[in-house]
Amino acid sequence: MNVGELLRISIRSLRSNMLRSFLTMLGIIIGVATVIAMISIGQGTSKQVTSQIQSLGSNLITVTAGSGSSTGAAAGGSQGGSTGRLNISDVDPISKIDTVKYVAPVTQVSAQLLNGSNTASTTTIGSTPSYADIKSWETDIGRFFTEDEVNDRAKVVVLGATTAETLFGEAGFDAVGSMIKINNIPFRVIGVLKAKGSSGTVDQDDTVIAPITTVQSRFQTGSSRSSVRQILVEAKSTDVINSTMALIQYTMRQSHKLGGADDDFRVQSQEDVIPPPKVSPKR
Repeated sequence: MNVGELLRISIRSLRSNMLRSFLTMLGIIIGVATVIAMISIGQGTSKQVTSQIQSLGSNLITVTAGSGSSTGAAAGGSQGGSTGRLNISDVDPISKIDTVKYVAPVTQVSAQLLNGSNTASTTTIGSTPSYADIKSWETDIGRFFTEDEVNDRAKVVVLGATTAETLFGEAGFDAVGSMIKINNIPFRVIGVLKAKGSSGTVDQDDTVIAPITTVQSRFQTGSSRSSVRQILVEAKSTDVINSTMALIQYTMRQSHKLGGADDDFRVQSQEDVIPPPKVSPKR
């Protein structure tokens, strides 16, 4: 049987089963299109998240609780089972490192916000004024809170654009100066942040930021009142990232009096957070 005859048989078979052939081809086309779409969405989301992380600057260093090897030049801890804990007292020694530009402790709690009949459920972040510098947050209306307000445990908050709109309507123009309740505790709104948009599926503008001392004293109990979720550090330049990480590790070990024990914290740079790009093998 030659090629021509095989071709004629194939054509006759297709003609006699047109509907089946069409449905088969349609299924293949839809399947391929779906796979391509899913890959494109995944790559797009990954690029967006990476872009948002990179927008914070390559000078960012994050200190988190828990055992495990610190990375980069600050490596030295080993894998272990201790969860550790970061405390507000860890911040001051880090701030005294010469190569550190900003340092901000961060804690957070889930919260229910109320303004009249308008409600919002979001995370309330507790930090210091340096948090705005590190995260590149700017206020659209009003202002960020001050160090004095942190020291006074003032019940003041800055709202993200989405949260302000949810509680006060479009653009949240009436927010500044108004009183809201966070978990039934009254707070005064002193600022609304400029919108940043979404990072993947996360709305960056759905946020509330208050003095860390206020969040700790009002929403954290017992020994957790002095604990923080993470410490954000901005180095003075990319040239001193590795040396700054090493100094942070040394300082933290001294503060935690670890002696010969493993690290009970992790120190990570942006390079550790963002995965390296995939390189296709040469053919």
